[in-house]
Amino acid sequence: MHISAQQTRDLENQSAPGAVQPSATLPRRGERVVWAVAGALLASAIWGVTLLLPIGASDGPDVRYRMSDDLCADAEMTALGAIWGRGDDSTHEEHRHRAMDVAQCHDSLVTDDTAQQLTIRLQLHKVTSPRAEFEANGEAIETNTGPTIVKAPVEGLGERAYFGVIDYGGPGAVAVLTVLDGGAEFSFNLNSDGDRTPRELKPLMIKDMRALMVSLAV
Repeated sequence: MHISAQQTRDLENQSAPGAVQPSATLPRRGERVVWAVAGALLASAIWGVTLLLPIGASDGPDVRYRMSDDLCADAEMTALGAIWGRGDDSTHEEHRHRAMDVAQCHDSLVTDDTAQQLTIRLQLHKVTSPRAEFEANGEAIETNTGPTIVKAPVEGLGERAYFGVIDYGGPGAVAVLTVLDGGAEFSFNLNSDGDRTPRELKPLMIKDMRALMVSLAV
């Protein structure tokens, strides 16, 4: 059998110590082009996702309000105060924690012969967003085992807001206004003796709530 000079050189190269042998696993030229394009597309997709994610994004709530040192003073209640005067027996309570700060004011709105009890509450969530729980509590509720509670959404106040009426079956009712904005929950509970209907109180409570939120905004 005749072996050409080229075949002889090939055999010598294959048997030479340290010679690099061709690998069956290396991609051919066309395959290398496909993998290079795929890699570029993958890198582009990852970069695009990175750009869409805000720097420092987390599941924590937005901090939009400061903690109140005296919620009774910060809540001026000028709209409701036009009907009733502010009492002189208000009390402020607060609790501060790394996860949530809470401030509460117990106050009264009075005339010569009536007194309406008012509770103002602020909760500042700093670790976990309260949105899911707030929306669950804000849905309309009617019960036969306790007081009847009817709630409805309020547009244009914070991220979510609800106005509700708690009817105990006697004279008067409790008007409730709750607002969620970022990590802050605000609430007014006004125990009215029937001198004003909840429908009359609603726009006044909304106006006073908006003023309180503005005063505590950061």
